[in-house]
Amino acid sequence: MPAPKGSSALVIPTVAFALKQGIDAQKLEERVGLPLCALNTWEERVADDVLPRIWALIAEETSDAAPPPTLEMARTAPISFFGHLGDLTRVAPDLGTILRALAQNSGLISDRALVELHVSGAAATLRAWHPLEPLYGGRVHELCVAMISRLITHIFGDEVRAAEVRFGFDRQGNQEHFDRFFGSTVRFDPSAGGGATMVFDRSLLQRPNPGANQVAARFMEGFITELQAQQIRDGYPRELWRLRGAISATLQDGQSLRAPDIAKRAGMSLRSTQRLAEQFGITLRQLVDEVRLERAKALMTVNPSASIDDVGRQLGFSDPSGFRRAFKNWSGESLGTFRKRLR
Repeated sequence: MPAPKGSSALVIPTVAFALKQGIDAQKLEERVGLPLCALNTWEERVADDVLPRIWALIAEETSDAAPPPTLEMARTAPISFFGHLGDLTRVAPDLGTILRALAQNSGLISDRALVELHVSGAAATLRAWHPLEPLYGGRVHELCVAMISRLITHIFGDEVRAAEVRFGFDRQGNQEHFDRFFGSTVRFDPSAGGGATMVFDRSLLQRPNPGANQVAARFMEGFITELQAQQIRDGYPRELWRLRGAISATLQDGQSLRAPDIAKRAGMSLRSTQRLAEQFGITLRQLVDEVRLERAKALMTVNPSASIDDVGRQLGFSDPSGFRRAFKNWSGESLGTFRKRLR
């Protein structure tokens, strides 16, 4: 089953933010090659490069001294940005439940994002990935953790924040803006392979939510479960996106793409992942190949001069010839033909 095109989940609020910043609607349409009516819809999905084009235009129209657009967007966006997931977090009993809800239902933030929660020792770590990070330049991660930070402080106040925020990319010249926004230590490490991480003191997990409502929380949990079940009936489900996210995160971490490990990372049993793939006429191996092809194209689109060796290694190939053969099998065209179209 071919993956749908890029989601409108982040496109709509990003377009709204761009217009609020005073960017001319005609200029926006010219940059993305689509009319605004095609962007302002939850029904139609858009090409993967639309969101980066909008962000690039916002950056061009923004002063160098201004905060990064993603942070400003998170600061000014309404809490309703989170939709039903935001409704659940506002009535959940404590911070630990809220973080688990964000991880388990990350597709409600961005349908291709994967958010994982690990609790060990004295820390609780929330980590986010997106399969198209090379194309998006880390902006989805910035927006994701910035909105999570905003949501948490909205519920608990400024005294409940992540002790540390880490990004697996660089943002030279913007350290002050990030430190001020998150109110905690922010680190950038391009060698970390992408992604974004929020580290909380484990003792905060028991912090009670002042707006907790047990009946409302159970209702919202049931509503979200039904919403996800409806999506399985209607089309490409969030569970399948989550499985794709687990594959992408495994690739970014440079780990082996073993089926049991992918299933565990997605929070599913191996049999469940196999049944889910079969339900949509695809094998788990084909799904892995879809994600590898998607990431290969993103890496080469961002850097058309990247060597075949480097791209192949990032996809788990030790032999460039193996990557060339695989790319031809996945896409139906040779690597050379694809790279010529990028020039």
